Amino acid sequence: MMPKLVELYGKPESNVNAKEGPENKRIASFKFADGALIQHISNISKPARPCTYTVVYKKAP
Repeated sequence: MMPKLVELYGKPESNVNAKEGPENKRIASFKFADGALIQHISNISKPARPCTYTVVYKKAP
């Protein structure tokens, strides 16, 4: 999913690695001039468990 977002919108404005408890998260945010936002979030909780991907779209106010 992330390569397709980069292909469509270019590099994200922010790309953060975070650790919250047992989970490692990577959050990439694509911001638009009208205030809209797309976030790509990947969670990895355990090495033997697959990643969970979430894509969030927030409409401009």
